Amino acid sequence: MAVTCTAVCVGLAALRTTGNNVLQKANRTRKKEIMHREKNGKKHDKLQIVDEALDAEYLTDDLKHLAALVCPTVPGKKADRIEAIVTAFAKDPKAIFAGLSPLAQNAVAETVHTWDGVFDSGMFRAKYSASPWVVDGSGRHTPSRDLLSLFIPGGRIPDDLLKTLRSFVPAPAEDTIKYAENGPDEECTIRETSRAALANAAMILALVAEKKIKVSTKTGRPTAATVKTIGELLYEGDWYNDIEPMQSFAWPLLLQGSGLVKTDGTCLELNQAGLKALKKDIAGGIKAILNKWEKSSRIDEYSRVTAIKGQQSSGGRTMTSPAKRRPMINRLLRDLSPGKWINVNELARLTQSKAAYSFEMTNYDWKLYFLDQQYGHIDYHNTWSLLQFRYLLIYLFEYCATLGTRSSNSCSGRLSNVPPPLSRSARQP
Repeated sequence: MAVTCTAVCVGLAALRTTGNNVLQKANRTRKKEIMHREKNGKKHDKLQIVDEALDAEYLTDDLKHLAALVCPTVPGKKADRIEAIVTAFAKDPKAIFAGLSPLAQNAVAETVHTWDGVFDSGMFRAKYSASPWVVDGSGRHTPSRDLLSLFIPGGRIPDDLLKTLRSFVPAPAEDTIKYAENGPDEECTIRETSRAALANAAMILALVAEKKIKVSTKTGRPTAATVKTIGELLYEGDWYNDIEPMQSFAWPLLLQGSGLVKTDGTCLELNQAGLKALKKDIAGGIKAILNKWEKSSRIDEYSRVTAIKGQQSSGGRTMTSPAKRRPMINRLLRDLSPGKWINVNELARLTQSKAAYSFEMTNYDWKLYFLDQQYGHIDYHNTWSLLQFRYLLIYLFEYCATLGTRSSNSCSGRLSNVPPPLSRSARQP
């Protein structure tokens, strides 16, 4: 066993030495090429970082095809090909930019003005519903055949080229919100959520005053009996009858995050602000809940998705704080035009296309899994629809609609942005 270990260690040492020798030889060759170009007066100070980026990102054969896109003749050596490309960019960058497709020009514009030099493929596709990269018949992207690859080598515009492009590349057009022209489908039933919210807030505060709202001392979640009691008293009932309760589950949590109640063991009690809201100002109580829930740490709304395991791993640090997600969604909702309907998919698109609306769900996504901790990890896939989109739906239906701030049409997947007291909700009859 000792002989085997010694052999492995010797082998690794030899491999490390060979790798270092190759790297040192490549560095010496690169230095000689730079010294040769500087000696012949070919160094372009303005685009030196472009030079280094092309050298690091592309092989000699790749540069042959890329140089052919912008140079009249293609040199034989790698260093000379890089030099030819840099010379072409230094001579007339506007002409090379004009040779890009309109979609590729938008990619450069977004990277220059929106993303500070780092291309964001997800946001670009969400905004433009397409990829800017050239693909072949099989759908493969070959960087060496794509002019855009010279602008964004390795997904980033080199700093010196970025400075040059900022001087003439126009800023991209602002993303526009696409509202649904039609309202709810005919088979849907319209519900006035703002009126329901006022009635339900009065009802739940009265139950608290009677010490009939009980919650877990550890999690703050309402007990099953409390959820049932609230569900039976809700104005027009919960949103759905065939799935888990929404409003009756959310109300006790919303109250705990509002500053209107305090906890006495397992029971909720009204404090002075809660008593005032119950006796004089129910609408003011709802406003207090809205203002304070955004920063509340009472619950992560996504914890209701029990099919995704591992949310509480790493000492509860696997998921990001919901207090960092809610402001992004609220900002988007504030930017919507009152009285118009919008498809949920359009809301989802906006949270992906604009940094002001986007939010992260995890700190360690590799901790999350389905069914089996060893084989069910979800970080190998695009998890946006499983995490961000589900959280968006939970936040809108279980909390925003409960407080009467947004309309929803579950039949067509549309939402409306109607401030109280005109807020409406639609559900299947």
